[in-house]
Amino acid sequence: MRANSVRMVKAGAVALLLWGVLHVFFGMYALVSLWTDGSASMMGVFGTDVTGTISDPGGLVTNVVAQHSANLAILGVFGIVLARMMWQGSKLALGLSVLVLGSADVAFVIALLIPGYIALQDGLMGPMLFVASTALAGWGFYGKSSVARDGELARRAAV
Repeated sequence: MRANSVRMVKAGAVALLLWGVLHVFFGMYALVSLWTDGSASMMGVFGTDVTGTISDPGGLVTNVVAQHSANLAILGVFGIVLARMMWQGSKLALGLSVLVLGSADVAFVIALLIPGYIALQDGLMGPMLFVASTALAGWGFYGKSSVARDGELARRAAV
């Protein structure tokens, strides 16, 4: 039974790793698009055609989106680090993931997905991976037959 909990935590770590890779990729891709093709191309990276809504190419809106892209990549790197920690059995990684990355995903959903600035099919993969990671790792760590109580996950992580 405990082996299932170990597998669930590790599956959660894999989902978080995928979340991190997705965010690093799109954050860096948007920045490279800005540097090579300009602001309209960068805005199109996020999936929804917003090129007609840019009123200040190269101005404030472009730079705010560039900062968002850099933050996206940085959060992705943080997610990858947390995934590694989670794989090794760290409950701290789950807590930091929920607090930091969860806050970022909730803000993304409220500010961009719900109003329709980014279409659901273009922006829902990240939040879905985050929810899967949190649910799997949370159940593995804190479920009825969890392994976190006696440190068994840390011993099995070396395998």
